[in-house]
Amino acid sequence: RVLRASAHGSTKYAPSPMLSDSLCTCALLLEQLHASGTAEHAQSAAQLANRVWQRRGDRLFALLEPASEGDADKVQAASLRCLKAMATASDDVARAIVQRSIGGGSSVVALLNGCEKPRRSREVCGALVELVAVLLRVGPRELLSAEHGRLASSPLRLVEWLPRGARLRGLAALQTHVLGNGALSFRLVAPVANHAALAKLAPLLSAGGDLCKVTAAFLLKLSEVHAAAERQREAHGGGGGGGGAAASR
Repeated sequence: RVLRASAHGSTKYAPSPMLSDSLCTCALLLEQLHASGTAEHAQSAAQLANRVWQRRGDRLFALLEPASEGDADKVQAASLRCLKAMATASDDVARAIVQRSIGGGSSVVALLNGCEKPRRSREVCGALVELVAVLLRVGPRELLSAEHGRLASSPLRLVEWLPRGARLRGLAALQTHVLGNGALSFRLVAPVANHAALAKLAPLLSAGGDLCKVTAAFLLKLSEVHAAAERQREAHGGGGGGGGAAASR
């Protein structure tokens, strides 16, 4: 019933307040089941997430498409929260969402494009990064390979527009699942080392508290990845004398 509030095959949000509230209720149920700490509840959450995805996955992605209605941002943010809760509860659903997100004409990529424009919605930006942080757990290679890594690096690209919690979880996910993933080549990780994006982290170092600590840990891990890539390049004779000079600098 939660997702039948939208007309079949349509992206109209009517009635928007009821629909966004229903989506948030569905997400909250999944979040509470998964976070309860019991194996039985975790299994129930995974089963519910799989069932919702099979029956209403297409509808959830349709709700992410651009719309001009006044409450469109709330519906999009609520849909993203629901997708995040489903991905958290079930790795199978998370992998399916990754594949759907990087496909041609993806509404998730369209949302990212919107978040990078001046008239962006902070609520949608935060919900999008929260979803990406969860998806990086199961599909870092796929997300880094698609769209020049724009979706995977969104926690960095959008960091100045994110709520504090989304900043924390986004950076932590990049550190753990991208920079800390030894199976990924430096070429794949490169979008996360984008200088323009990294420059946005400087103000966070003076933010204090957990955000400062997470930012510092992320930058330290990034420097380790850079150093390892440089050592590997030199070991394969990639830079000759110039490589040594660059390393010393």
